Order: sequence, then structure tokens, then C-alpha cells
Amino acid sequence: MQPHLSTDVGEFFDCLQCGEPLEAPTAVGRTQLACRNCGTRRTFVRGPMVVITGAPGVGETVLGIRLAARLDNGVVIEPPGSGITKRDSLTIMTWFKDMLVLGAQVAQSGRYLVIPNFSRPRELDELPERPWVASIHWLALVCDPEVLAQRLRQRRKSRAIDDAELTGLLGVNEEIRDIALAGPRVSVLDTTAMSPDAVVDAAARLIESWME
Repeated sequence: MQPHLSTDVGEFFDCLQCGEPLEAPTAVGRTQLACRNCGTRRTFVRGPMVVITGAPGVGETVLGIRLAARLDNGVVIEPPGSGITKRDSLTIMTWFKDMLVLGAQVAQSGRYLVIPNFSRPRELDELPERPWVASIHWLALVCDPEVLAQRLRQRRKSRAIDDAELTGLLGVNEEIRDIALAGPRVSVLDTTAMSPDAVVDAAARLIESWME
């Protein structure tokens, strides 16, 4: 069962005069939003964001750390590990809502948010905060199952996983690959035979092309 979430999109989207909700933007870029109650207008930038999705072990964290220094206008934020491991829980669904709010906030400075986090497009598309962000660009990192299994087994002791969890994570890797193949909105990057430098270069070029 999916958790019940409030449809209140939060105070960031309220009028600065009376506190009532603003009308959601429909245009991309800088616009003027009107308050539903008093008519006061507020400047708002509806900008893009980037989600880097993939199973643990494919290189999301390392990529995010290095992209933070590489992307001139990108703001890279990775959620705490405890949040992203609670699938189908209120914790992770609330984080998805927060991702969109953060994306909207970062856009006000003329920059864009980059989130390295396992998620699926539908999980963000179905949320009430979705209209406040323009395009969401998806980059899916995948890896050969045998190579990924080896990487996961070599993780430090505090992150050791059992066979059941390993099977689940390999399943996530294949699900991400299927999502990427299902439609053009998700770009896929296979990290199996790529060095960290090559992954960063390829991802940075792709993200920068989206922001042109």
C-alpha cells in the first residue's frame, strides 16, 4: 500500500502578502504568478532539474561528488542513505516531494538542482509539486550484473549485504535499464567498462547539453 501524502505543496508556493496559495506556473522560465486570494503577483522562475538514478554500486555517489565541482550552475544534493533505502514508505515519498521543492528553490537563483538518487519518473510526475519544476532530465546509470555484484560484495564491512539484498539490488539495476529503454525521456549510461573520469565526462557533457 502506498502511503497517504498531503496535497499541500508547502509555504514556499504561498503568497508573500496573505499566505494563500499562488497559481501554479504553466510557462518555462521567469514569470509572474498571481495569488488566488488577493491577486498579488510574485516573480517566479520555473527551471529544470536533473535526477541521476541507478542501483547502489553503479557510481551515483562518486559521480555526484565530482559533478558538484564540474558543473558551473548545477547544485548537487544527495539524500541521506537512510531515506533512499525505505522503499514505498512515507519517508522516501516525502523526500520525493522535497526534491521538487528544492528544485524549485534552486531555480530562483538561476541554477539547477542535480539529485543522485534512485527513483522512477512516475514517482515524481504524480506529485502535486511537479508543476513547479520545468523539465526533469533523467540520467540512468546501469552496470553489467556480474560486475555490479562484484562491486557490491567488495563494499566495506559496515555496508555488507547478504545474498537476498544482493539479488534485490541486481533487480533494481535491471529495472532501471528497463525504464531507460521504455522511452526517450531517460538517458542511459552503462558504467561497466568506464573509468570514473570517463563517467564524469560523459555525464557532464550530457547535463550541460540539456541546460543549453
